Amino acid sequence: MRNFKRNFANFWRVFRRSRMGKTGAILLVTALALATFAPLLTPYQPTDTIRDASGRGLTFAPPSVHGPLGTDDAGRDVWTQL
Repeated sequence: MRNFKRNFANFWRVFRRSRMGKTGAILLVTALALATFAPLLTPYQPTDTIRDASGRGLTFAPPSVHGPLGTDDAGRDVWTQL
């Protein structure tokens, strides 16, 4: 156990000083946060078709209030699918 603590302490010291290590840690934390809070970031399910006022599916719609990245060929929100 003592050896593990010493090895981890050495690793942590090198990791803290590494710019790539910090960048990787930030990217990892960001990805985990987005995955955790994904249901709160969009009101749609990945398979929901976004429809206009007349009930037609919005296929290949450009970015709008309904979908910040637009829709695909089936009218599904691209942002939700990511």
